[in-house]
Amino acid sequence: MQFDQFAQDGNKFMSEVAAELDNGNDTDQAYRVTTVVLHALRDLITTEESVHLLAQLPMFIKAVYVNDWHLPVTQRPKTMNEFVELLRTKSGRTAEKDFGNNEMAQERAKAVLKVMKQYVDPNETEDIIGQFPVDLLELWATQVNA
Repeated sequence: MQFDQFAQDGNKFMSEVAAELDNGNDTDQAYRVTTVVLHALRDLITTEESVHLLAQLPMFIKAVYVNDWHLPVTQRPKTMNEFVELLRTKSGRTAEKDFGNNEMAQERAKAVLKVMKQYVDPNETEDIIGQFPVDLLELWATQVNA
């Protein structure tokens, strides 16, 4: 196994998220935000689509994605308010610091998805976007720290 390479790839991903979050080198917060957004993402898309996505993510990010995953998902968020509430619920004690108000929560989710998009085949990204409720499509906008 190439554990050093897996760690290096994971650190690169987290550094890219930290840069998108505009918080310098705070990879601890980038990790927390990424974890919550990926866990919310898996609640939005089908299990089959999650498996396709997992095949393309760096190993460390795969581990983050599947950690504490419970199937089946019983309720998928359909509105932006439900999605933001899901982010806050999944982040627990750090909800205020990591996701703040609704605008900040949306921008944080966009930042993680923007970085993730760099690692995923465009066709797969389109498949994922196709499963998003209309109200959540704006999360794929790329105007984060532009």
